[in-house]
Amino acid sequence: MKRDIRGIWLIGIAGLGEYDTKRRVCKIDPDYIMSLDRSAESIASTIVHEAMHARLAGCGFEYTIERRHRIEQICTQAQIAFASRLPDGSAIVAQARQVLDQPASAWSDEALVDHRLRRLRELKLPEWLMRWFERRAKPPA
Repeated sequence: MKRDIRGIWLIGIAGLGEYDTKRRVCKIDPDYIMSLDRSAESIASTIVHEAMHARLAGCGFEYTIERRHRIEQICTQAQIAFASRLPDGSAIVAQARQVLDQPASAWSDEALVDHRLRRLRELKLPEWLMRWFERRAKPPA
């Protein structure tokens, strides 16, 4: 993992974690880290997932719409492999298996935009700013 990522940033993002290809860092949402019901094992498994994104990017696999579903499956399988070695990893494994069961449409551009907009609404952004994000995020009809 040390070869694949330069570091971990705690920064507000639309999901729990994401890999920033340009900066080669793993971004983790501080709310996710600070959640009282979040275990160290869960956070570590998220980092493993994002580090697999870094490994694949380093091998030349671009995160394109055509590859997105398969890449997410590979990263989730890495997460399962890690969590299955933990003494109390069964809940993490079960949750990750649910991700594997999602159809490819769950990783479409539209689905990801909807997820990000939901996350921004959870942050209680002003409505005018939400409308601006929606206009920028959704392709013209």
